[in-house]
Amino acid sequence: MPTVEPKRRFNRIGWGFVLMVIAQQGGGGVLYWAAPLLWPALAGNSWFFLSVNFLALCLLGLPLLAYILLGLPDLEAPEKARVRGGHFALLALVSMPALFALSAASDWLGKTIGELKGGEVQNPLDALVGDASPWALLLFVVIIAPLAEEYIFRGLLYKKLAGYGAKTYILVSALLFALYHANLYQMFYAFALGLPLAWLTYASGNIRASVALHLLINLIGSGLPLLPTTAYYAAAGLLCAGGVLAGVVLASRRGALPMPLGACEAPRGREVFGNAGMIALLLVLGGLTVLVAMV
Repeated sequence: MPTVEPKRRFNRIGWGFVLMVIAQQGGGGVLYWAAPLLWPALAGNSWFFLSVNFLALCLLGLPLLAYILLGLPDLEAPEKARVRGGHFALLALVSMPALFALSAASDWLGKTIGELKGGEVQNPLDALVGDASPWALLLFVVIIAPLAEEYIFRGLLYKKLAGYGAKTYILVSALLFALYHANLYQMFYAFALGLPLAWLTYASGNIRASVALHLLINLIGSGLPLLPTTAYYAAAGLLCAGGVLAGVVLASRRGALPMPLGACEAPRGREVFGNAGMIALLLVLGGLTVLVAMV
């Protein structure tokens, strides 16, 4: 099985994601600026802004990342486990308290930073989807985003990293997924939700179940705020209660989630992060997060 040493592998992965982010942000920025000058009716159009965001990712950033990562030799994949409906249901439920709790914690952090800097910390997600129609949210946030993000952060990385074992693949996938959002309001719950999404791909060897869970999470996250206040809190309470029970079940059953062994020795931390590509990625996404928060 052809391979490269872990440090070089993660260096290439880091640079691949750096170039993807630069291509997406740069290309999207040019379209945001230029298109309304040519067609003024596009200014403030939610369909236009959502389209630009995903077109820049899918047509510019993703092909560049795929080209760079597909040049890496695959690692021997771990044996596949059977992901049952019960596994999916438990992970879906346990994701709900994380979604609500970390979203609330992120809101508190944003307000605290805003007080310190003397101005509101904007949530880029609100600017992107704030006035979007329910149909635009359904298409871009509930359908396209999970498909694109699962392919990028779970599918592309599976053959390149899963051979190192569950810990390396799941943690790196979830971390890159969280940092990619470059948004204090999304980063923490994106990491927490990235863990079960990565496990579903790691255990099954494909992204079908992770796409389904991601679709469900985004549907709930986008749909619940549209409910009346009383119905929203009732639904959120039921979901969180179910999530706590699911967490108790997972914690009480050792081996409830099968973890196939990786075929290769897991890399050390300095091999994962002690290279120019991953350092550049952390600096770019960290800097972008700070810039967004401070503007």
